[in-house]
Amino acid sequence: MEDDRIDSMLLALAQRHTGGIDDLLDTFFSFLRRKTDFFAAASTERAQKAVVDAVKRQQAIHMRTMAQTAAAKFDAETKRQAKQAKEARERAEAEEVVRARLEAKAAADAAAAKGGEDKVLEPSADGTFDVSAAAAAPAAAAPAAAAAAASGTAEEAEEAKADGGLAPTEGNGYDRGVYSFTQTLQDVTVSVPVPSGTRGRDLDIEVTAKALRVGVKGTATVLEGPTFAALLADDCTWTIEDADSRSGGGRLVTLTLAKAQGMSWWPHVVTTEPKLDLGKVEPENSKLSDLDADTRKTVEKMMFDSRQKAMGKPTSDELERQRVLERFMAQHPEMDFSKAKLS
Repeated sequence: MEDDRIDSMLLALAQRHTGGIDDLLDTFFSFLRRKTDFFAAASTERAQKAVVDAVKRQQAIHMRTMAQTAAAKFDAETKRQAKQAKEARERAEAEEVVRARLEAKAAADAAAAKGGEDKVLEPSADGTFDVSAAAAAPAAAAPAAAAAAASGTAEEAEEAKADGGLAPTEGNGYDRGVYSFTQTLQDVTVSVPVPSGTRGRDLDIEVTAKALRVGVKGTATVLEGPTFAALLADDCTWTIEDADSRSGGGRLVTLTLAKAQGMSWWPHVVTTEPKLDLGKVEPENSKLSDLDADTRKTVEKMMFDSRQKAMGKPTSDELERQRVLERFMAQHPEMDFSKAKLS
């Protein structure tokens, strides 16, 4: 508080001296001459030494303060550069996701242009869930259904292995007869036909962040095992309703599973099932307005950089490096930047 009071007094004094530092110092030493014995009690050498010593002490304090300020600036700049590097890595990862989507779509378009026909998985009779039989005698039908499903699984898994994965049906999934699934980059939809008269309390459904089980109580489990990737369990839902008569009647259980990590395709719902050929998945045609904020920012950046390169102008990264250099030059006017180059 004392320093603040003295600072206020001295600041008022300095503001009255428009002649600069020499005028202010002349007034101060005039005060010492007129109101103190500074000059009378000390020789000229001692008076000069006292002044020089005071200047040196304040100069040392000034240098320490400057060093601390420079260290703080360096620390802040280091943190800023580390943050920029992290953001650059995240942008690169997002760009890689977008690039992979574009390459996958280009490959699919090329295959379509050649007139190639994807092999669609057709469920065998043995692998089809028999709704009427299950409705008439669920306990007796369970062993037969389980054996048929196991047989179909083995055959189709072998086929998937030979072909590099099952060809996707519409919706980027496949149909196993006892269940089918489709997917978007954000979620997976699993459809399981069940016997007529089945109610919600008759179902055996459990969804966790890393596993899934779906079936009807008292019969074989239709789908069970670790999920391909993590789920947002609290965002997953299921419904049961009457199935379309064209699909054989009965009822249909529909599970909507929210992917914890969006922007990715799943080769299968659970890891115990055959894999999908992800190379044949049809990428989604998204508008910029449909994308999440981070992906939209990445796509817009790629588009901007492409236009800049076409016009022979600097990209966004080059412009950012130029702005950083300009800010640094403004903060350090004492340095020579005539030979500085952006890399």
